[in-house]
Amino acid sequence: MEGNVENLGKITFKVKLAGVCHDLVLEWSEESKSYEAKQLFKQLESISGIPSKYTTELRMLEGPHPEPNRHTVVGNQEFFDSFGPFLTSSEYTGCNKLAKEVMRYKNELDSDCFYLGFRMGCYDNKCLSIYYGMIMELAVHPTECTRFCHTKNSIVILYKLRFIISNNEFYSQIVNSLPD
Repeated sequence: MEGNVENLGKITFKVKLAGVCHDLVLEWSEESKSYEAKQLFKQLESISGIPSKYTTELRMLEGPHPEPNRHTVVGNQEFFDSFGPFLTSSEYTGCNKLAKEVMRYKNELDSDCFYLGFRMGCYDNKCLSIYYGMIMELAVHPTECTRFCHTKNSIVILYKLRFIISNNEFYSQIVNSLPD
C-alpha cells in the first residue's frame, strides 16, 4: 500500500455512462487506511449492469488536456483473483491516487463530472474482460471522437457488451474460439 495516504473523507463525483449521469462514491477505509477499490467496482457494476468479476480496471486519463501516457489505474482484485492468488498493489495505490485526482479536478478546475468509456478485451487469451476509461468532462469534445467517442460509448454498445458478458452460452462460444 502507498504510505502516508491522506484521508480526504467520502468523495462523491459524477460519471456519465452511455449518456446517463451517475454518482460514484469513494469511501475511506480505516481498516486498510486506503480508499476502497472493491466498493468502486461494485458501483460500476450497478450502473453498467456488467458483473464486476469481468472488469479488469478503471483507468483515468489525467490533466486538463489528457495524454495517453498520463493515467491512473485502479486494478480490480476480484477479476485477477479468478486466476489464482495474485496480489496487485494497484488496487490500493490506484484508488488512493484516483481520489487525489478527483479532488484536484474539483478544487482546481471546479469540475466533478467525468465521462466513463468502456471497452471489451481478451485477457491472456483465457477470457473476455471489460475495462473502463474515465476522462474529465472538460476534455471531451461534444461531437468529435478525439479522447472520448460518444458513438463507441453509447447505450447500444453497452447493451451489446452486457449481452456478450452475461449470456453464458454466447460467452463460452467466444472464449472457446480464442487461440491457446
